[in-house]
Amino acid sequence: MSELIDVAFLSFRRPRQAAKWILALNLNLPQTVMFVGLTAVLVALVLSLMLRISPAPETAFPGSVEAMVLAMVSTPLRFAALQFGYLVYSGFGLYQIGRWAGGKGSLTQSLAIMAALQLLQLVMASVVTLSALIFPPAALLAMVAFPVILLWILTQFVMALHGFTSPLAVLFGIVAGYVGLIIVLSLVLSILGFGS
Repeated sequence: MSELIDVAFLSFRRPRQAAKWILALNLNLPQTVMFVGLTAVLVALVLSLMLRISPAPETAFPGSVEAMVLAMVSTPLRFAALQFGYLVYSGFGLYQIGRWAGGKGSLTQSLAIMAALQLLQLVMASVVTLSALIFPPAALLAMVAFPVILLWILTQFVMALHGFTSPLAVLFGIVAGYVGLIIVLSLVLSILGFGS
């Protein structure tokens, strides 16, 4: 457990080195799927707890982003399933786009990287929630800083995963990939009836 905590702190100081530690685990497919599944369940449980501590608004305009989010997190089981799907989808995208660009990372490594990144994002979200309860101005600062930090960590993770050397090229690929991901997910959620 202490080693995992050390790796989590290392992810904020030297993320590429932390990513190499994750990759060195050499998880096989069943182990990776279990890691992704446990991550999805943990995220769903913690988010449900956060909503109880700081309730989300009960009403939202139909079809709005707020309505979609409220529909997704209405039950932990539903959100865990959606979170699992998101991690698999984004992990596959990270693998496939990286391969197209000449990367060397495998699918299982890509999934493990995405699951680890999601756990770091969960830690950040928890900090924001607690800060909002204790000292709201700090929460506002964290909400601005954390997305930038997370994007930097993801860039370093992808460089370690695929062996890329240009941070700017990786950053551009990440932004372009996430724009495509958001568009596709929005269409899928609308088709499934979320937010209606």
